[in-house]
Amino acid sequence: MWKKIIGQSNLKKIFVNIISKNKFANSYIFYGKEGIGKDAFAIELAKIFNCINYIEKSGACDECKYCRQIQNLNSPLVKFIIALPTGKKKTQNEDPLTALDSESYQIYLEELNLKSNNLYYKINIPDANSIRIDSIRNLINEANFTIETNKKKFFIISECDKLNEQSSNALLKILEEPPKNSHFILTTSKPQTLLPTIWGRCQKIKFDNISDDELKLYINSNNTNLSTDEINLIVQLSNGSLSICKDIMHSYFFELREDVLKLLRAIIQNKYIEIHKCILKICSGKDKMKQKQALAILILWFRDINISNLGKLDFITNKDKKDNLNRYIINYHSHNFQIIKLIDSAIKDIDTNVNPESLLFNLSFGIRSLISEKVKS
Repeated sequence: MWKKIIGQSNLKKIFVNIISKNKFANSYIFYGKEGIGKDAFAIELAKIFNCINYIEKSGACDECKYCRQIQNLNSPLVKFIIALPTGKKKTQNEDPLTALDSESYQIYLEELNLKSNNLYYKINIPDANSIRIDSIRNLINEANFTIETNKKKFFIISECDKLNEQSSNALLKILEEPPKNSHFILTTSKPQTLLPTIWGRCQKIKFDNISDDELKLYINSNNTNLSTDEINLIVQLSNGSLSICKDIMHSYFFELREDVLKLLRAIIQNKYIEIHKCILKICSGKDKMKQKQALAILILWFRDINISNLGKLDFITNKDKKDNLNRYIINYHSHNFQIIKLIDSAIKDIDTNVNPESLLFNLSFGIRSLISEKVKS
């Protein structure tokens, strides 16, 4: 059932029941951590309500013209709204996309295409920091257009925490008096940042993390070349997020782990030039996801040290690095919980506008201050 949605079995049952009883609300907020399918679920609902061949037990057909258009995010029945960079001046209520410069517009089209091919993909457009009021005004205009009989129009506002005060207030007006056959789904991983008026106007649906077993099943069905230890490592780093899992599977992950361990060796040995080289490599491309993955790898390393110190080697994540872990434990003592706390704080800071190189330099010195060499007897 709902074959494009991984996990969320309880929510699938809930919405099948809602749809069968014709109790679908005008507005919802889907919230939960990044990469667990909130956008994907919203798009799937849009397909279900407009699919010619919908069957309750299997979901949308994915073959009729409505399903194909919605999947491609190219349907008059679905408006997918995201944060956009500031554009050139234009007339009020004009489509905000027409205000983008040619480069930004091309990036927008490329990112939307990536999203349509992978509904778990996180759109990333440079300098797109807020959902603009023009996007909401355009939404309001389109919501009032007449549509085909027996069809429903969906307005999906992705990362709605990027609504500013102006755009939030503009959206609130239509949420209070929604047009017939129009539905609004707001998705976010930061529900605490929404205006109380927006929060109070929508029905709230919390999404679960994707289970380890579901992630393992996904990995096995998409990559048969990984060992059991490698799969377990990817699952640990994914932390319940399918989008992170996909990024790791189709990226530089195992090379990145070697870079992180090289950085850790340089930190321990106080090799400042080597620390500098490692940090520049990790931060190359200004890829925040890559930086977060690097820090997540560091956290798992120090957790494995804790587990090893307790003698529970069967529970470590980096099983293929047991020799490295043993050498570290023999030669060094570290305040692992404090180090993990420092790294976790740095992960959160990456999403702000701090300089990543400076962040990792400061973190490196913080980690080094919590590691001491054991005195050999």
